[in-house]
Amino acid sequence: MTKTASVLQLFSHGSGLQSVEQLTHELGSGKKITFQETLDVLTKAAQLIQDLPKYDIVGMDNLVKRLRKELTDINKRKDGIDSINKLSMKINVSRTHLANFRDGGMVCMNIMNRLAIAFNIRYLIENYRDFEPKID
Repeated sequence: MTKTASVLQLFSHGSGLQSVEQLTHELGSGKKITFQETLDVLTKAAQLIQDLPKYDIVGMDNLVKRLRKELTDINKRKDGIDSINKLSMKINVSRTHLANFRDGGMVCMNIMNRLAIAFNIRYLIENYRDFEPKID
């Protein structure tokens, strides 16, 4: 299985992306930043640049297809019901929600993250645009 990583998961694991965005925002607002703060952020950014080649960058649609395929494969096994029940308990999501996900229903990020963790899939969503610097 290919290694991928979620931007949200990267943020929560202290990847440095948040720090770089925060620094950019603070510089744009005119706040003075110490040398040590700048050095810390640049160190995190350098580490992030080294780590990114380990991940695949996938679009949201491709990620959903990948996870749906995993669930469909589980459902086709002879112990499909057992497997779905075990997975449902493991990620604390009802079987109905998993069935909707598998059959192409609406998917929330929470379920995708839980499934990704259950299948040991780390993903980075392309076109991530949560931070937009304000230009006056």
